[in-house]
Amino acid sequence: MKVVLGPLAKAGLEGSVGPDLPAAVDAALVYYVGKLESGKRPPRFPDFASVQDNRGEGVGVSPNADSDRTEVEVEVDDQIAVTLAAEAESQGVGVEELAGHAVLVYLAELDLVGDPEAGIPASGPVFIVRAADIDESPSR
Repeated sequence: MKVVLGPLAKAGLEGSVGPDLPAAVDAALVYYVGKLESGKRPPRFPDFASVQDNRGEGVGVSPNADSDRTEVEVEVDDQIAVTLAAEAESQGVGVEELAGHAVLVYLAELDLVGDPEAGIPASGPVFIVRAADIDESPSR
């Protein structure tokens, strides 16, 4: 599946997930489909984001913004592809548009929950142990 990323989505994935864009996009699509199948559906594709090209097909970005776009080829599971296609049809957008939207939803959720590796967990006690406090003698 081809997914077209704008500069915001590309920079967001690279900054939040890492430089492996196909893996990051795959994670975003799996996450989005998981949300679709759960009781907490993700936001719908916004009406303002769809721009019609000269064939009447939605492209999701300004037609003259081609130079800012990055195409990422992602091999997705058949069930993910079928679910995305059905959802795209139900929302009246193309699969590529919905896939780009899924990436932005994923990035928004990552931003909401934060990066678990960036700092101390939000809850639970924090213990600081000094080397001088460690008793290295056998316990028996």
